[in-house]
Order: sequence, then structure tokens, then C-alpha cells
Amino acid sequence: AVAVNLAKVVAIASWVKLIVASRDETPIRGSLGDRRTEYNLFEDERTTKGDLRVYFRYRVMHPNEINPELKDGELDYLLKYEGAFATASGGLFIWMYTALTLIIGSVWRDELVDSLISRSTIDSVVDRMAVVYLAVLENASKTDKNPKTRDLVRMIVGLLLVISSKTPLPISGLYAFVPPALKGDLPLKDFARVVMRLNPVLKFTLITKGYPNDPSPGDPVSAPHRYLVQAYHATFLEFSERKDLRLEQAKGSETVEPNDFWTDPVSLHRSMTMGCFEIMLR
Repeated sequence: AVAVNLAKVVAIASWVKLIVASRDETPIRGSLGDRRTEYNLFEDERTTKGDLRVYFRYRVMHPNEINPELKDGELDYLLKYEGAFATASGGLFIWMYTALTLIIGSVWRDELVDSLISRSTIDSVVDRMAVVYLAVLENASKTDKNPKTRDLVRMIVGLLLVISSKTPLPISGLYAFVPPALKGDLPLKDFARVVMRLNPVLKFTLITKGYPNDPSPGDPVSAPHRYLVQAYHATFLEFSERKDLRLEQAKGSETVEPNDFWTDPVSLHRSMTMGCFEIMLR
């Protein structure tokens, strides 16, 4: 989509010159080439890794609303992996963003670092991203001892797959679609906490329209009706649609494994339909 819009700008304003830095992928090349636009697709691996290392240091050393402040020992520990993470990312800033957001906020930091570095070696963008996305979902599933949490995370992923391509829903809207058998007596705020554990792959947007006197209601857990939620990046939706994943194993071998967080579309739409009926009956 970005390539298409860039090509349109160049076609309208001939004096505009654009330099596109991208992986040389067929859809991007086709989008630019179809409009008779002069282009040069390139990826300077050395420059990209340097930029990724700068981003790594900035994220680790500058706490914000996304990542908490690290203690001195934790900071030194992560800084040792700067080069390894730049390599494991495969030149993908979205991989680095997702991995760092996950690791900085997780109690299983050591385990996650080793897993992400050792398994993120596949060339395919979606397959490489699958490694970090699985880590995010596994981390969210095992944070508490509720046996239903894994099924709940799977349901949330399925709902995100449907709504992210349409109109985003607030967290309270997602909650309404969860089947009673899965929701049980889980309060809305606890459900919001589960959603927040998926923070590395989600984007939260504060709803301000209709609330002129309440511009800052708090975080998504305290005000789940005020925050729209959707996938942060399109590769997460691609990952969610795949029933099987190609993953890296020991000694450079690869294997195809079922995606444990894949939701059968028929079951998902049946659950959403029942959720709609329940909402209308209230």
C-alpha cells in the first residue's frame, strides 16, 4: 500500500524524487513498476544493522509507557545482546520492536532471549516473525495459573483477526464476544489484563469522541471501554491466519508445526454470532 501511494505522488509531481529502501519483494516491485516509476530497491545490510543497534540501545536505556525502567543488572544483561538481536531481527524493525517490548516486560527474560536468538534465522519475513509472535502468545498464556487463559488468548487472537480489517472494537467489545463457557466469572478488568499481556503485538487507541470532560481516563485496564484495540502490524494477522508454521529447530533444520493459536474460522464466526445474540438480548 505504501509503494502504491508513493508511486501516485511521483506520477502527479514529476519534480519529486523518492528513494525507497526496502526488501526486494515482488509485490513492492510490482506496485512501483506498474506506474512506470523509476525506482531502486535496496537493502544496505550494514546500515540497517547499525540503525537496529541504535534502536535497541535507545529502547533498553530509555523507559517509557511501553517498557518499564530496568535495574542496573538487567540493563547490563540486555545490552550484551545488542549485536545478536540486530542479527536475529533479519533487518526487521517490527521484529526488534516486538521482541524488546516482550522481553523488557516479562519475568522469563533469560528464557525468551535465548529462544528468540536461536530460532529467528529463517529468511521468510512471516516465518521469522512467527517465532517472536509465538513467544508473545506463550508468555501471555502462562502468566497466571488459570487453565482457561490459553484458550482465552487463542480467542482474542481470532477476534483480532476479524476486527482488525474492519472497525476496531474497545476491549469491552472484545469481552462481549467471548463465549460464556470460556469467560466464566472472569471480570472485565481481569480480561483487560490478559489483553494487555499481548501489548507487544497490539495497538491501543484512546477514544476521545463523546468524552470532552474526560480526556485522560487512565490505562486500558482501568478504562477498557475507552480503548480501541487492533493488531500493531499486518504480519501478526498473517501469522494468525496460518494453521501451520515453518519453524527453525536445532542445527539449522526446519520443521512444520501446527499453530497452537490458530482458530478455526467456522468456530470463530459461530462464537461471534452467539455473542451478537447475547448482546441484543441484554
